[in-house]
Amino acid sequence: MQTAGSRGKFVADRLMLTLIPAITETAVRHVLKPGSDGDDDNSLPADIAWEMVNGTLGLVAGGREFVQIADVLRGRKIAYTGPTGLTLLGDIARLAQQTRQGELDAVFWKAFLNTTGSMTKLPSVQTKRFLTGADALTEGDG
Repeated sequence: MQTAGSRGKFVADRLMLTLIPAITETAVRHVLKPGSDGDDDNSLPADIAWEMVNGTLGLVAGGREFVQIADVLRGRKIAYTGPTGLTLLGDIARLAQQTRQGELDAVFWKAFLNTTGSMTKLPSVQTKRFLTGADALTEGDG
């Protein structure tokens, strides 16, 4: 049977393991950011809240892969692409990042081809190489 003291110890342990490191790391990173005098506190609470959620979901199996999609929606770069079996999630995150930029450039089409290749199991590498070569020929690079 749990007592109030054991529940309190459980909550304190969880805070020390997940939330306190996220808060301190984000605060230190925010203060030491190059070109910042440390007075820009507008984004600090939002960054701390995000890192707390990110750190907690990172403990759940499969949670880290879905956090990267949310990172893209926040405008961040993708740092973690996940294991080989979950490359589709990384491809979707890169496609979302390119779609958010709003330009239909070569990087967008490569992300699109990677995503469709992962979904359909079609050979997207050959298609990307063909498009890269065709682009180089039309620009006179090849």
